[in-house]
Amino acid sequence: MEREQLSNHVFDTYLSLRAGMAVITFLFPIVVVAAGYVFDEGLPIQRSLSAYYWASNTGFNPARIPFVGGLFAIGAFLYLYKGFTVRENIALNVAAVGAVGAACFPMAWTCAGCGGWTPHGIFAIFFFGGMVYVVWFRSSDTLGLLPPGQSRKYFAGCYAAIGFFMALSPLIALTTKRSWFVIFVEALGIWAFAVYWLVKTSELKLSRATNKALAASIETPLQNQPSIRQILLNKDSGGNSH
Repeated sequence: MEREQLSNHVFDTYLSLRAGMAVITFLFPIVVVAAGYVFDEGLPIQRSLSAYYWASNTGFNPARIPFVGGLFAIGAFLYLYKGFTVRENIALNVAAVGAVGAACFPMAWTCAGCGGWTPHGIFAIFFFGGMVYVVWFRSSDTLGLLPPGQSRKYFAGCYAAIGFFMALSPLIALTTKRSWFVIFVEALGIWAFAVYWLVKTSELKLSRATNKALAASIETPLQNQPSIRQILLNKDSGGNSH
């Protein structure tokens, strides 16, 4: 295999792994709910995904398997994946610890009136907070590497919309009492991150940021790139604005 072909092959493998992460994240809430309904005698939709750790019609808790396994899989990928900047990598590691911690420390189930902060709730905040930070503050790190003719504003707009929805979804979930709607909003927040991962993968494919990083051809420190807000408010000097 020629040198350029090998480089492209490795890069495509990297993009495939990123796409696989998005698929796992997207399927996570669907598989958890479906496992409860199909394998637990029609278990009704719970108030949250976390409730599937305990909820069961038979005492077998089949939904617990994809719930815990899915969080471990997502957490493992977030930890093993190295971001383009130290800050992104730290945020991904925080989210990874949160995902695994939320799986290891389930929500309270028979704790009458306990209330307050719980390990599960704290880890869930780490998990979701880390992902929101990556979308809001680190997604613009590689936009400056897009070639002329590729709109930075388009991707910045996508990331801003996704980040806004991810930050808003848990607030919506806390203000409603309908179980099916709460879990649907939770799922939408998770799906939003999966969409972000796919859009980011598309951006990295266009800019070939990974290849440039491996070739040490990135001169400007990525953490000094314009933020999403700056890109949206100012003229996009790196490409068209369509």
